[in-house]
Amino acid sequence: MGDYFLAAVTVCNQGTETDTTVVSLYLSADMVITPDVPLTPASDQRLKQFGTPSLAPGQCHTETAHVQASASIQGTYFLGAIARPSNAFEPNQADNTRVSAPIGIGDQPDFVVTSVTGPTSVPQGQPFPASVTVCNPGTAPGTPHVALYLSADAVITPDFPLTPASDLLLGSRSMGMLAPGKCQTETLTVSASVHREGAYHLGAIVDPAQAVPELVEINNTHAATRIGVGARPDFVVTSVTGPESALPGQALSSNVQVCNQGTTPGSAPVELYLTADDIVTPQMPPNLFPDVWMGMQTSGTLEPGACKTLSFMHTPPGVAPGAFRLGAIVNPMGDALSELRSDNNIGLSPRFGIGVGPDLIATAINGPVSHAPGQPFSASVEVCNQGTASAGATQVTLSLVASSGGRALVGTASVNPLAADACETVVVAGTPHLFEHGTHTLDAHVDPSGMVNELVEDNNARVGHRVGVGMLPDLVIRAITGPASIQPGQPLSADIEVCNQGTHPIDTSVDLYVSSDADITPGADVHVGRVYSNFLAPGDCQVVTASGDTFGVTPGAKYLGAIADVMNNVPELFEDNNAHTGPRLGVGNGPDFIVKTVTAPATLSLGTPIAVTLEVCNQGTQTGQTPVDLFLSQDTLITPPGGPNQPGDYPLRMLFTDPIAPGQCQTLSTLVHNGGGGGTGTSYLGAIANLTRFVPELIYDNNTQVSAPITFTY
Repeated sequence: MGDYFLAAVTVCNQGTETDTTVVSLYLSADMVITPDVPLTPASDQRLKQFGTPSLAPGQCHTETAHVQASASIQGTYFLGAIARPSNAFEPNQADNTRVSAPIGIGDQPDFVVTSVTGPTSVPQGQPFPASVTVCNPGTAPGTPHVALYLSADAVITPDFPLTPASDLLLGSRSMGMLAPGKCQTETLTVSASVHREGAYHLGAIVDPAQAVPELVEINNTHAATRIGVGARPDFVVTSVTGPESALPGQALSSNVQVCNQGTTPGSAPVELYLTADDIVTPQMPPNLFPDVWMGMQTSGTLEPGACKTLSFMHTPPGVAPGAFRLGAIVNPMGDALSELRSDNNIGLSPRFGIGVGPDLIATAINGPVSHAPGQPFSASVEVCNQGTASAGATQVTLSLVASSGGRALVGTASVNPLAADACETVVVAGTPHLFEHGTHTLDAHVDPSGMVNELVEDNNARVGHRVGVGMLPDLVIRAITGPASIQPGQPLSADIEVCNQGTHPIDTSVDLYVSSDADITPGADVHVGRVYSNFLAPGDCQVVTASGDTFGVTPGAKYLGAIADVMNNVPELFEDNNAHTGPRLGVGNGPDFIVKTVTAPATLSLGTPIAVTLEVCNQGTQTGQTPVDLFLSQDTLITPPGGPNQPGDYPLRMLFTDPIAPGQCQTLSTLVHNGGGGGTGTSYLGAIANLTRFVPELIYDNNTQVSAPITFTY
């Protein structure tokens, strides 16, 4: 309380005339910002007042103010800004006030749940892992307690005190001391037993009993995506692919991938439609104007976690030229087939045009990730014509768009006439007149004046990567190279490539971690060692070697990770890209088998034996040997059969390696016969080492490898 802090206010002119304005920044105990002119009992505390430069229509200006948090009572406050508070004439004054998210002022922690993750479905009463990440954006350390709940809606309600709206408590855990600005991830093993099977929300509450005084008490809950609980399948359409464009009367080809993310096997019908909007309307009552039916197939029996790709080919009758999508519905009758969830059964393809005409799009933008104000800027834009006819010459514009919505034009480049399916890469260069520093994104727009008549007119814009604007460094970790496995307590060394992709030179510290998950979290993960880089000019990289002991690293499958400037001592263009998750690390005394390669002929006649060559490696810490099972699959997901009523991919043969020393590989060759694994078409040969996990390993989920596609013919 009483400390100074930086507050940024962005003001935009969305009117029709150029003008300036006066902006007042206030500190308020509620979300209603009340000016102090005229002064009333309800007036909020004015922190700063400033005038903007002259703003043309569509232009924005960001002002950064150094203000003081003068409050006699610590707790939750809001920052608010009022433009033109004197109520001078303006056509629309309803949008002149803006309120920030709640901020805490005082010397207390502030716990928030930033993420909750779990499986897509679980059987009743079966244990499953759920991870909860808690952060402390407050000003003092604290020890949070987090509780995991299962809720029928997205509002997570604690069971203390118990109310009719209380959700089902799955488990809870007390975390360690969480310093200001730090986060911690905990994984709880819980189980769900519900009265009615179906879809629920997995959510968490930190400090549910409000035992720890916090600066903000209204931000302690978080609801994740829904989870299916019970013994049912759950069918989803994970992708729909179609043509980029089509001529009138042309047959449309589409691939639909259907997956079962439920807990039991199941089969479902899949219907495909052609729709002119983003809503798929099937041909069934009471739909009076259904979409164009394109065919129906069945998924076949899908095991939990299995997927299948269905191919459709159909000529839509009497379709007028225009923009369309292909939409697939699995289980279109809804209640006719019992699922854990029925609201996730539809998938749409990207929009495409039917007719005779061009369709221009920007397919890629490549440019720098940082920019010094006042300096020239250039980026390349790939423009393609995915239509059915040639397109005349046109232009492409490139802009830098600020997070506030302000737009600065980089420049315009000419695009030559493009035949159907042709592309051209052009360079757009200029010196953008930027009104604000901070995070921007690149935005390209093809044919901005609408000179070319296209099949699809609303797909000409493309948003590229973000660009940091300002005179600051930007530190990132590009790569981590370390051992594939270590024994418990063994010292660890890794090479880390650190780069400065900003606009100002700097040196930095680099910390090496071992983590149980892919989220590298200081304080929660095991810190191995710290090393310092040399001075890094903008665009420079350096490989540094960090070493240290691994005390506290438990046996099992881990991740190597690194963070640049973990203490945030260096102001940067981006503060959220300093961590990098590297390769997996097996910790323990045991082998770790991988199938490095699977090779087979690209084309074979049905009934011809398949010559297979495998390379099996041991990247663990002890010698071991393993069985290797071969399967023939219609896709790249190898699914072993689960039992008499749980068919999977077609088993071919089991091989056995000799003992393989750590770091060594062995080549196996054999002939296998396809005695019913599939007909003509494309299949894949997959190999799984140690399928039954009979041999103890450091890592079990890296044992599968798939061949290139094999085409079977008569």
